[in-house]
Amino acid sequence: MNKLPFLFCRGCSLLFRPCHNAQKFHSEECRYKYYYEKNKDRIKENVYLWRKENPKKHKQLQKRYYQKGKRWKKIKEINQWTEFFERFGSRKNITYYDKILANVRKKNFRISISFSELLKFNVELAESLLDNPEEVLRAGELAIEDMVDDSDVKNFSIRVKSIPKTQSIFIRNIRNNHLNKFFSIEGYIKARTDVRPQITSTKFECRNCGNILTILQMGKEMRFPGKCSSCGTKGFTILNKELIDGFAMVVEESPDSLEFGTQLRRINVFVKGDLTESRIENKLYQGVKVNIIGVLKETEQTKKTQIDYFLDANYIHILDECIDIRISDKEKNLIESLSKEKGILKKLASEMFSNVYGHDKIKEALILQSFSGVTKELSKSRIRGEIHILLCGDPGCGKSLLLNTMARFQPKVRIAIGGSSSGVGFTGGAIRDEILKCWTIEAGVLPLAHKGLVEIDELDKATDEERNNLHIPMEHGIVRITKIVQATMLSQVSILAAANPKMGKFSNYDSIIEQIDLPITLVNRFDLIFPIKDISSEDGDLKLAKIVVSEENEEEKKEITYDLMKKWILIGKAIEPKVGNSIQNLIAKKYVQIRKKVVSINEEKAFPISARQISSIKRIAQAHARVRLSNEVEKEDIDYSFMLIQYYLAEVGVDLMTGNVDVNVIETGVSTSQRHIFIRILEILEELEDKLGKLIPLDDLREATKKDFKEVSDVRFFEIIQKLKDRGDIFEPKKNIIQRIWLRSYYQYL
Repeated sequence: MNKLPFLFCRGCSLLFRPCHNAQKFHSEECRYKYYYEKNKDRIKENVYLWRKENPKKHKQLQKRYYQKGKRWKKIKEINQWTEFFERFGSRKNITYYDKILANVRKKNFRISISFSELLKFNVELAESLLDNPEEVLRAGELAIEDMVDDSDVKNFSIRVKSIPKTQSIFIRNIRNNHLNKFFSIEGYIKARTDVRPQITSTKFECRNCGNILTILQMGKEMRFPGKCSSCGTKGFTILNKELIDGFAMVVEESPDSLEFGTQLRRINVFVKGDLTESRIENKLYQGVKVNIIGVLKETEQTKKTQIDYFLDANYIHILDECIDIRISDKEKNLIESLSKEKGILKKLASEMFSNVYGHDKIKEALILQSFSGVTKELSKSRIRGEIHILLCGDPGCGKSLLLNTMARFQPKVRIAIGGSSSGVGFTGGAIRDEILKCWTIEAGVLPLAHKGLVEIDELDKATDEERNNLHIPMEHGIVRITKIVQATMLSQVSILAAANPKMGKFSNYDSIIEQIDLPITLVNRFDLIFPIKDISSEDGDLKLAKIVVSEENEEEKKEITYDLMKKWILIGKAIEPKVGNSIQNLIAKKYVQIRKKVVSINEEKAFPISARQISSIKRIAQAHARVRLSNEVEKEDIDYSFMLIQYYLAEVGVDLMTGNVDVNVIETGVSTSQRHIFIRILEILEELEDKLGKLIPLDDLREATKKDFKEVSDVRFFEIIQKLKDRGDIFEPKKNIIQRIWLRSYYQYL
């Protein structure tokens, strides 16, 4: 067979021998190149028309080539992750690969990595993780699937437990450039939902041809396929659903970061997968401070132009309320040396409250409240260690100043004002979250300050419901929500409350308890109650003015700063002083000795102290021992505790008619002598009914009362009559006419 002569290729101009007479090009590539150059303009026009007529096919073609490029990039990242797991590790001689295998054997499908280790390995991969966290983490999960031969590894999660400080931002500073980026936030859990399963993907089967389609479920509503990719029909049956556990919570930024003129901002956080395990989920309750690392994502798109976002949590650090306070060895040694000084409590009170004149015992009590007693959880009960204090005084006497100063050296504190608290009040409540689309429990100041201090100013202005809700948390350290949603939250807090007297200022004619505008059941929950009166004296006013004027200079002279005091409180609270048998016997003997000072009033006894004060004495003694950093309660702690309790009882629990301390004044609001008068007046009314009938003139009742109680003045008599009216024992059907209510008798006072 004769060979054909050599020809020049029309596409590349190279010399070649054709295989047949019709071959004019060296290769197919040359032929395409030749015709493309010859018909370039016409081809571009046809391509443009084809794109216009087939936009869907064009997008699919574009996506195919784009995905092909991304696939090469992902393969590179998978190889990098594989190398990282094999070379680096959390500890020496133990690589991440070894840890992955160990976790798989334990059926623990998660691995926590350090960002600093990833940065040492590959800077480019670390930067990609911050910019495109979902894609990079998915590449790491695929690398683990290739490394480990186990079907369950498909649900493996990579958790990044640390990222650079530059990626830590305030909630209020979140902007649109943070979307789909990796960063961390810090704040308190304000509300949260229960753990619920969520659908991540669904498999559908075509009813016509049996083709199986998998649809990822990203939003809150189920997504269905439009039509079958094989036969084009629209009928489908759900074959399988992939579920993952998850719950949502609302995180509010810390009050410490609040700037002037701004308000606390919140963000919704979604927690899923292994982060919902009970060992983690049980610690994520309202009031807990957390640092969350995650990806900011956009919520399901709606017709609104404003975008709502949430944080998809990748790692959660549960912070102690005092995690940011670090104590150096030098500061610890200084605190230990100061704690051994004599009269250290007085020194602390004068240093911390140098801007407040007088009220020495109140200052010392506030220092003890900061340290509090020891709380113990028994099998059937709980021994409260928190100390509650009520300050009730005239306006302008420094109540608010004491509260503000107290807040400056507390490791954890929340402040509330009666009558102006949020819709959930002091304790908390159920609210409808518009973003989460469900009822959530929002915590009030008490759960948010768990294991800290709550300051309530203007407690007398609070609503009856708010004040009634304080009873259980003050005694049992929990908050119960029973409206719409049933929930229980921890609120082991010390409460420092301030209130004004009923008439604005204290009167010398009524007892202190009668002038406190709070329910007697709430008053009994406080360990210490201090009245603050505006007593004018030339020396006192002069000293007060000098302290106010020289307040700035005093700040510079302080030996014990507020920051050092915070650290002192933390060290003291870590100690649990024990009350030995000898100290317990001492408390019992001192209690009996005080009880012996009983005053008899017409066969009734007015005791100066009751069993309720024993618990308060023990708490105060433990707090006094903590100030000294002592592991045991000693005699000096007990002596001071009894002295402070007797001081408070002498200020508040005095019976004005006898001049003696009567603990019934605090516990019931009525002294023993006053209760005797009430009973006798009701008896006189009953005697007068036999003579005059049911309607008794007020003058006749007054004359009959004065025969038995000559010391009762007319003013005091009318006050007693008014109290009997308020209690529902008598009423006034006509002017100056008294009638006894039949269903209520004097026996209730016996």
